[in-house]
Amino acid sequence: MGIGAHENLDRQSVHFYSGPDERGGDEPGFYVSMLEQDVQLGLIPIGGRIRKTDQTCVRLLSGAGEAPPELQERVASAMATDRDPLSSAVAERVNQTGAVIVAHGRAVYELAYYKRDLTPVGFILLYLDPRFVEEKRGAFVQRVPRGTQLPRDSIQEAPTVLEQDEVRPLAADRVFTIGWPSEYRKGPRWLRRLSWLGGTRYPSFLVDNLTRPQGSRVPFDFDALREAHDRALGAVTAGLGWNARGSFDKMQTSYYFCLRDLRFRRFQVVLRDRIVRGLNEALTRAGRILGFDARLSVEGLPTVADIDRAERMLAEGKLSYKDLLNRFSLY
Repeated sequence: MGIGAHENLDRQSVHFYSGPDERGGDEPGFYVSMLEQDVQLGLIPIGGRIRKTDQTCVRLLSGAGEAPPELQERVASAMATDRDPLSSAVAERVNQTGAVIVAHGRAVYELAYYKRDLTPVGFILLYLDPRFVEEKRGAFVQRVPRGTQLPRDSIQEAPTVLEQDEVRPLAADRVFTIGWPSEYRKGPRWLRRLSWLGGTRYPSFLVDNLTRPQGSRVPFDFDALREAHDRALGAVTAGLGWNARGSFDKMQTSYYFCLRDLRFRRFQVVLRDRIVRGLNEALTRAGRILGFDARLSVEGLPTVADIDRAERMLAEGKLSYKDLLNRFSLY
């Protein structure tokens, strides 16, 4: 469902790219970036289709049945673009949201509306960089940093350059956030430790030490460093069960590799369900304004009950890693 030229977007935030001075030390590190990628690959398959059956795993329900095609197109357009079918649009939004939650602790969106004259006729979910959105006592603001270039109404006009930080209030009913599931409250703490670990893979003196003459080098045991680092990596990721792409395989048996793998898949299932609930909250809000009833349903993908069953089979010696992949691989 395209938006006509006579329809205007009513938004309260502004879109901008943060510069290196603003990003500072908030950029995800080596391991966190790896984890982001692995998490989103296990939420909803790209394209929103089940590998074994090639059936869509995303449905849009309205009332007691399937939502009409026009409403499905409207929701798909709000999630991604007019060109994407519903299943692909929702998969893209869910996977991107999961990556942002891992990197920054929460994903923040503005619910903006397309209006014809003063009447809302459509909506869209606008991603907001969570590092620049603050909440205090239920009130939200977006901080736009000094030096940001903001476009004007016409592309012929030079953009406006902010000479100082600008704070833009955001109505609470326009903003919704999706954070870590309640079962994983310690997630942000784990990620801070993982980020620190990714930045300390090698001691700061190492390069200088290697350039010195052989006789003046400080003795250094690379194997001892690697072992200590891998043990720390295994400990930091134990809560999520992430195997860090086999980084410490030599330190665990195949049983514990599979056990951790199932733990990680459980996290992905719980995170996916948390994100879908958040998106349904947005659809409920938009529906009140635009007069529709719609909710997303994800079907045919692994559930917590499936993970429970697989863990019991593993404990009984009835599940190999090959079986695990066949049961839970999304691709």
